[in-house]
Amino acid sequence: MILLNTNVVVAFLNGDRSVLKRMRAEIGEIALSTLVVAELDYGAKVSQKSEENLEKLYRLVDIVQVIPFDVECANVLSQKSVA
Repeated sequence: MILLNTNVVVAFLNGDRSVLKRMRAEIGEIALSTLVVAELDYGAKVSQKSEENLEKLYRLVDIVQVIPFDVECANVLSQKSVA
């Protein structure tokens, strides 16, 4: 599984060729956390092209795995960040 962060997804949605190429090659392995989806949803809603950006985001969400981000995930992330 390749769990993408918000910056990578923004690059993809903005058409970054290197990110597009990699994501196309690995689309079956790509996942987003619900936290990343929430950040992207907010960003799309406050953007000047909110309808277009929301449509792009949810087309991606429909084809990748979405992983819940809960307290256990937060604990694992914080442990890795401290290490």
